[in-house]
Amino acid sequence: MPAPSLSVKTVGRSADAGGAYELKLLVDDRPTRISILLTLTARLAVAAAFVVIGLSKFNNDPRSDWVKVFERIGWGQWFRYFTGAVQVTGALLLLTRWTISAGAFLLGCTMIGAMIVDITVMHAVGYALLPMTLLGIIVAIWFAATYGVSSSPAIRERDLDHEHESQ
Repeated sequence: MPAPSLSVKTVGRSADAGGAYELKLLVDDRPTRISILLTLTARLAVAAAFVVIGLSKFNNDPRSDWVKVFERIGWGQWFRYFTGAVQVTGALLLLTRWTISAGAFLLGCTMIGAMIVDITVMHAVGYALLPMTLLGIIVAIWFAATYGVSSSPAIRERDLDHEHESQ
């Protein structure tokens, strides 16, 4: 999200300040079209990536990398299907502002689990960097959608105006 613009407005002479000008700082923190577009694009990209990653876990080819990884984990192939379903569900929940927290939570849990597996089962600490990076991206997208661009009062007012127009 771009930095808010800051402007100084001269209000006028104040009798209390001995005739000095009174200055007020006005901050315009309304989201721009670019910031809204970037936030939405990031959400769509992450959701698409996790749909693809989740669906790839349903490949039953015994030579598949996911089959080998989940064999090494030792919990059985049901856990591969479960993980894939959680990732696809989380990705879809990431798409709406009403379910983004649930989606981010589900995807975050799978990334934390992936980091734990990479470190403890695979004994490859470096491999944990990818799920850690994805976790950071998920948190950033959740934060932007919850506290940033889409939670802005200007967006909420616009949404409320559209709701009143449709009624």
